[in-house]
Amino acid sequence: MLFRSHFPFPARILSVRHRDVGPGECWDLSVRDEHWDIDFRDDIVNVVNVGSLRLAPGAVVAVRGNLLILIVQRVICDGDGTPGQLAILPVPFPVDRRVGPLDGPGGQAGRDGPGGPGGVAAPTAPTWLGCDWLTGPVVPGARDGRDGGDGSDGGDGARGRNGGPSKLAEITIGELAGALALLAAAGRGGDGGAGGKGGDGGDGGHGADGQRTMQGVLPPGYGGAGGHGGNGGHGGRGGDGGISSDVFVSLPPEQEGRLRVLSHPAPGGQGSRGGAGGAGGRGGRAGSAARIPGRTGPGENGDHPPSGDDGAGFRPGISGRHGTSGRDGIGGRSRPAPPVYVNERLIEPMPEPADRKSTRLNSSHIT
Repeated sequence: MLFRSHFPFPARILSVRHRDVGPGECWDLSVRDEHWDIDFRDDIVNVVNVGSLRLAPGAVVAVRGNLLILIVQRVICDGDGTPGQLAILPVPFPVDRRVGPLDGPGGQAGRDGPGGPGGVAAPTAPTWLGCDWLTGPVVPGARDGRDGGDGSDGGDGARGRNGGPSKLAEITIGELAGALALLAAAGRGGDGGAGGKGGDGGDGGHGADGQRTMQGVLPPGYGGAGGHGGNGGHGGRGGDGGISSDVFVSLPPEQEGRLRVLSHPAPGGQGSRGGAGGAGGRGGRAGSAARIPGRTGPGENGDHPPSGDDGAGFRPGISGRHGTSGRDGIGGRSRPAPPVYVNERLIEPMPEPADRKSTRLNSSHIT
């Protein structure tokens, strides 16, 4: 019942008498779901029969994610430089239950907190005596600076998606002239998205300066407290490397030495860095004390509060605390290399993933 929706497999059959693949050219034999009314993840059988195939140096014949049956009567590899390649590659898209690109998007940065308004001085009008006259009521607390707003937390980075799988392939070569390379690898896992930076806390508002009025001396206002910085978002986890199926190659036993097998593990994606925490807002400055002619002692000019000060004025706002940085994402799991059998003998895979080696098909081909 589980596989009933996938059967029967759609099949494409291609027969070519002769094909030349030029230097650096890629003959892509892949066929995709748009030829049938099927899901893009369904398997497709790709049967290709070639009479003779001539590969120039650096030429590639590639299949991406199809169930391949390739029969070539005669393969001619020209030149002594970079050999031609047969490449068994993964499907060109991630295959998992998530949606979106292979590499996870980064988290959004947090919003900065708003700055606190400054304290408001009492309404006054000048007089010829040198002191101002209060023209309105003295509102308690109005002279104090307001607290800055807190920054919001940064968003978490998204998890990278799993790499695409490589599919089963059976390759039969009747005769091999020259050196040929066979590359087989599944897709790398996507990298996790970076955590978003936390928003900075808003600065506290400054206290209003003290005032000397006909009705008395008004003390300076307190500085407002700075807002707290937002926490950074966590970094996204890397996606797992793609799974691989077997590759079977048959050719005349005396010509096995002309075939070089490059079978690579599929690396997991890298976990991303957590976002930095936002900076706490700075506390607002306290207002300066009113200047009284003939008096310049401590406190009267707002430099330092006098001993025994009752707390009215002179006090700056405290700064907000910094947000914490987000947790780094962990790397995805790497998957084993495709098992490659040449004349029923298992070939030892390469020790490193394909996109970390110097191969003809680099990471831009293996995704």
